[in-house]
Amino acid sequence: MRSEQHPNDRASYLVLVLGLMLWIQVSPVKSKSHAPELEVLNEAGSSRGNRSFVENMGDAGAKSVLKQALRFTTRLLQVSSSGRRKIVLVISTLPEGETASTTTIDNMSVIEISQQHLGEFQGDVTREIEGLIYEQMTNAWINGIGAAPSGLLTGIAKFVRLKAGLPPDNQFEPDEFVTSTKGPWDVGSYATAHFLVYLEDSFQSDFVALINRKMADGWDESFTWQILGLSVEKLWHEWSMAPHPSPVDSFVIGGVLSSAVVANVSSICLLVLFNLELSDR
Repeated sequence: MRSEQHPNDRASYLVLVLGLMLWIQVSPVKSKSHAPELEVLNEAGSSRGNRSFVENMGDAGAKSVLKQALRFTTRLLQVSSSGRRKIVLVISTLPEGETASTTTIDNMSVIEISQQHLGEFQGDVTREIEGLIYEQMTNAWINGIGAAPSGLLTGIAKFVRLKAGLPPDNQFEPDEFVTSTKGPWDVGSYATAHFLVYLEDSFQSDFVALINRKMADGWDESFTWQILGLSVEKLWHEWSMAPHPSPVDSFVIGGVLSSAVVANVSSICLLVLFNLELSDR
């Protein structure tokens, strides 16, 4: 026999269903991976930089690159993104000469890209935005800020850009690459980035991730020795003395060589020389 439903019971049921639907609408959906929320804000107004950003990438494209950069960077640095609630990319006006910056407070990171830079950039704007996002995404997860050599931190950001196969930023000068190889290993230029690729290819495949992990507790000159068991200064000297193909040619889109190939060729040559030196002892 079919039982009749009391009107009051039916009303209570409808209230329950409506309440549940409302709860679903207003409650935040928690991802199983706890990935940070990604947002893009364009505060460039009607500037030339704004037009350049909209024409070459736009909000949807930038959000897609943010997602790719987040996945790539956290995997390369071996860090978890679960502790970060939100990452915001802002196209805004920055101080003159500054192309991009990153600020992380608590569990939120804000990446700013200069609209002036985008408006004045001569070249592939899309690739430049991608490169800046990857560099600044690295800065959102890097340790040692204020303790480790600033050149090393800059070099790590450029290392990630290099590993992602993206061309150098507008500040890259061919002569600077040659000159910087004559300075310290943590000079912070693309020479440092190429050297880090060499260290990973020849000695420790996750060198950058390991040193970033150690920098969470500050900075100590012995970190490199602890990881490699070798003098990083000696390795830098040997690497910097070896011939290097032109980094500019290696970054030409559609060219024969990629930046990673350039670093790998140097790595192989130096590894052979290093082994020969050991065998002569």
